[in-house]
Amino acid sequence: MVIYLEACEGGSMFDNIIGDRDGIFVTTAAATNENSFAYYCEYSTYDACLGDFYSITWMEQMDLLRESWSDRYVTLFKQYRHVRTNVNKSRVMMYGDFRLGFDRLSHFLGDDGSTKRTLPASNEAPELKMVTLNFFFPQLLIN
Repeated sequence: MVIYLEACEGGSMFDNIIGDRDGIFVTTAAATNENSFAYYCEYSTYDACLGDFYSITWMEQMDLLRESWSDRYVTLFKQYRHVRTNVNKSRVMMYGDFRLGFDRLSHFLGDDGSTKRTLPASNEAPELKMVTLNFFFPQLLIN
């Protein structure tokens, strides 16, 4: 099983909890005491962000890999390194059964060659907690 967890302090869900031989490989958006960050906030007409930095990084990489069918050769470790390198506002963490890190992504996510649709890259990535405050605070003033 592979788990991708996007959450502030996401590492706290697995740190010293999940076993290293349980057959579960986990990556999280942030360490046990860190915030994660929102993404695609400037495109929204709904006063909400459309993604978060960690999730869009691994999902958009998957889209690019599927276009070339090269995901058949990318392992969980290679994907983790890519995400960890490109997410620079929080520490992407890895937990669980590292033996699975040598397995190919296509073993877990399939290799059907789905088409992609992405938005242009953005340098903005506000803290998720601030996005929530910025969304709800004006509503409190109205009521």
